Amino acid sequence: MRVIWILCAISAAQSHDLKIINSKRYLTIDEMYKALKILAARAPGSVEMKSIGNTYIKGKTFQHEIYLITIGNKKIQFIFDCGIHAREWISPATCLYLIQRLIQNFEANRLYLEGTSEFPGRRKKVSLFNYQWQFVPMVNPDGYMTTHQKDLEGEDIHRLHRKNRRPRQAMSNLSKKMKEHCEDEGGCEGVDLNRNFLAGWGKGHKDFEVDSKKPWTSVYKGSHPISEPESKALHDHINKKKKKNYSALIPLL
Repeated sequence: MRVIWILCAISAAQSHDLKIINSKRYLTIDEMYKALKILAARAPGSVEMKSIGNTYIKGKTFQHEIYLITIGNKKIQFIFDCGIHAREWISPATCLYLIQRLIQNFEANRLYLEGTSEFPGRRKKVSLFNYQWQFVPMVNPDGYMTTHQKDLEGEDIHRLHRKNRRPRQAMSNLSKKMKEHCEDEGGCEGVDLNRNFLAGWGKGHKDFEVDSKKPWTSVYKGSHPISEPESKALHDHINKKKKKNYSALIPLL
């Protein structure tokens, strides 16, 4: 919450050109990516948007890019990942808000340093510009897309989808009994990306250790750590940067 407090405390210019994101409703994945691309195009001196991977899985008919937003160029970095659980819409919405506010402030600071505008407020006392801010605003775009699909009346299958969209047919580690359960009961699509990382993979409460092995549960950990393209994209990005000065890695779940 300290980040939001800092942003709110700065009386930076509210440039109309950089007020892109509609915060009155939750955006679809296409609307989100479009807004981020517009922000990056309008503030190239302050922000970079690039793909660090995609959600391709053999046998799946759709895929999305996984983007990294970088604001500022300092050595000490904060990195936020958002939207790892598809149904938790507030997570990427929070990231979008932070991204837009940071870009507005960094652009105001950049123009001030170039001598082309006045910087409102007490700039010298603000530490905001002493860091680089990195965001993966949507770790699970396939799952998020699913939660915006319309459910049949009385159902919430799509809206409450939590995992990614790995097809059951692309799960190679299932026993015959598991496959029969999936075919009879359904619900076996996807891996819980938050349980797919190396640290503590499959470890935890006794009930979780049992449930995380079952592909029909919402906490299915996957066949092995970093088995999913989404978790691999985030894992690889952090490992490539591990020699740099990360001050914090902050998941916004």
